[in-house]
Amino acid sequence: MSDFAPKHGESIDQERSHAFDGITEYDNSLPRWWLWTLYLSSAFAVWYVFHFHFFTGVLTKEDATEYEFLKAKEKAEEAAAAKDKVKTEDELRAMSKDPAMIAKGKALMPKTICFTCHGPELTGLIGPNLRDKYWIYGSSMTTMIESISLGRLPLMPPQNVTLKADEIEAIACYIVDLNRQGEKPGMRPQAAREKEDPITY
Repeated sequence: MSDFAPKHGESIDQERSHAFDGITEYDNSLPRWWLWTLYLSSAFAVWYVFHFHFFTGVLTKEDATEYEFLKAKEKAEEAAAAKDKVKTEDELRAMSKDPAMIAKGKALMPKTICFTCHGPELTGLIGPNLRDKYWIYGSSMTTMIESISLGRLPLMPPQNVTLKADEIEAIACYIVDLNRQGEKPGMRPQAAREKEDPITY
């Protein structure tokens, strides 16, 4: 250590005797806030390792096991409830004639990205015409809701990240209602992908 090392906290801007490639350094002490940050961080790191890796941490093993059990039970109950809420094709078709659901879907549609691909009248742009009798995946309500919810590769993104299940159902009802009003010319069917499957319900 240099003979002229200062007391802690004292800055004398005295250069050390050694140099590297012409570079010298001052023999000043580190600031107290820097040292206390180092000491406290080191102490916290030691406590954290022992507390959470060598001992049980905040929860005991029994508490942790019970917590995992309750979370698994909660997920199972949610899955069962969701399964009970799944509507049949007949229920969805009946819903597609509900004026309230159709109006809800019409109000929601501009807030989605559906118009970007299918156009403002759903007659198709880069996506297919939804107002004719040709469908890529079929014209059932179940299939339509699946397409809206989960998306279709390679271009159609899933909507279930921004829309709730009942909102997706309402949009499907609106699409079906428009289709029932009669065919409207637009993007031509893709012969290799779209099959004739008119909505007759």
